[in-house]
Amino acid sequence: MNWVRLLGPVLGPFSGTIERRLHGRFAIKKANQSFGHITQFIAELNETLSKNLPPGLVDSAGVSLTGWSQQGDDIISSLRLTLGTRAPMVVPQGRNLRWSLDFVMDTMVSGRRFRILTVVDDFTRECLGLVVDTSLTGPRVVRELDRIGELRGYPRMLVSDNGTEFTSNAILAWQQDRDVEWHYIAPGKPMQNGFVESFNGRLRDECLNEHLFTNLKEARQIIEEWRIDYNTNRPHSSLNGLTPTEFAARPDQGHNRNRLYL
Repeated sequence: MNWVRLLGPVLGPFSGTIERRLHGRFAIKKANQSFGHITQFIAELNETLSKNLPPGLVDSAGVSLTGWSQQGDDIISSLRLTLGTRAPMVVPQGRNLRWSLDFVMDTMVSGRRFRILTVVDDFTRECLGLVVDTSLTGPRVVRELDRIGELRGYPRMLVSDNGTEFTSNAILAWQQDRDVEWHYIAPGKPMQNGFVESFNGRLRDECLNEHLFTNLKEARQIIEEWRIDYNTNRPHSSLNGLTPTEFAARPDQGHNRNRLYL
């Protein structure tokens, strides 16, 4: 996506000038391909705007919404939402404070690939969902998050990479509607989402590598049975020898002694 062109309705006649000036000084193509370059891109955009826009549209803090259309306001809001939160995360000290999401890929005996959406509560270590399908789009992710949220409440924060499913319009709208903060890890840094990465390793070693799936129905059944067993019968040393279900059932008092680490 070309961010200068995306902001065209906001920048009006200045968009062409800005794109030409930025093209020689900054790798627009890289900015279009990776959210990791967007912060630098916005800094360049602010600098160029300050030299090209009429006085009053840019202040010392950067781009101002003063005098912009509502359409421009919506575009900037979407841009900020898509960038997500990049501040350092603290270790959660309560149930539903933070969930982590990721995708795992596997193959059936026929050679057909399928994906698994993994959802983990970072505090209790519960696996809240293993959604198996050949296609998992942003709207499907939203439906699954609502299904889980209706059963146990919604999280304060979600953590994921910045894949297209997690930065879709459906996800951005859901995040606003549910008032849930979304933290995107830095590109190429999967261990910033360490809880779900560790869980994915166990899922791979203990379930996916141990079974040959003949069809999607069988895969869903086996993987769900493994999820239930993981939650109810697998003690964790980090949870003082309790299973995730047992740990989650404890009263809140004393939960901050669970020795959880990032």
